[in-house]
Amino acid sequence: MKNIIKQYFSFNKRERSGIFFLIFIIFILIITNYLLPFFSQNKQIDFSEFDKEISVFETSQKAIQDSIKKAYSQKTFNYKKQKTIITKNKLTPFKFNPNDLSIEKWKELGLTENQIKVIKNYEKRGGKFYKKEDLKKIYSISKEEYKILEPFIVIPEIKKIKQKPEPKKIKQKSKYNPATKTKPLIIELNSVDSTQLIKLPGIGPVFSQRIIKYRDLLGGFFSSKQLMEVYGIDSSKFNKISSFIRFDTSLIKKININEASFKKILKHPYINFEMTKQIANSRKLKKYDTFQEFQEKNMLINDSIFKKIIPYLQLK
Repeated sequence: MKNIIKQYFSFNKRERSGIFFLIFIIFILIITNYLLPFFSQNKQIDFSEFDKEISVFETSQKAIQDSIKKAYSQKTFNYKKQKTIITKNKLTPFKFNPNDLSIEKWKELGLTENQIKVIKNYEKRGGKFYKKEDLKKIYSISKEEYKILEPFIVIPEIKKIKQKPEPKKIKQKSKYNPATKTKPLIIELNSVDSTQLIKLPGIGPVFSQRIIKYRDLLGGFFSSKQLMEVYGIDSSKFNKISSFIRFDTSLIKKININEASFKKILKHPYINFEMTKQIANSRKLKKYDTFQEFQEKNMLINDSIFKKIIPYLQLK
């Protein structure tokens, strides 16, 4: 009996080696299975590329603004320098009365065709020169040119000029006349083009283009005082045109703050880069349901800024 058991449970050298090798393999697999979790790492989202793009965009925007300011200041300096040099060389003054002076006489004084055109347009609208300083109000004539011309200006007494009917006609243009049934000029600023804007007093081609360009950036005007944000329009010029303008707020182009792109929001003059970044981040988790929620989530937008931008925003 012992021989039979020994026959079935005894192993030779080769078989014993195979058994040890199998045990070794099993041991390695157990150890590997235990240590495997320590070699695997949770995958993390890398935001470095996104931050890099924002940094590049911000840098490029600043570079563009700096280059525009530099170019504009250089252009203004060169223009003034050139204008001063030309003024000193071209004027040939003699005694003259600027009222109803012929085009040929203006040319003899040394004025350009563009300057003469501005003066003649002023006269067509009923404008008169009552004193020497009135010539200085013509925007096409520089301060340097006026200083050269001023000693040669001769204007008759004011009483003689007041007898002429032209000044009365100017006052009648801005009032409603029941007899002739003519209405004063009224312009709707959110739909008008540049050719109509030049009909306003003191608004030429340059100012009309600036107004149209700023209107397009805003998306439309909701207050007449916004015109004073246009470069070159001061309180004096604004007071001249404020009674002739109206606004249709239904024509304002609004921004969907839940869907608009980063660049579209940033393009608005009232919203800077930091505000745009905060808006984009705060709406990622949840879209805005109300404008109150929008203001609460964007701390950079204070009450003053919120009142300015609310006419240009929509939620859907």
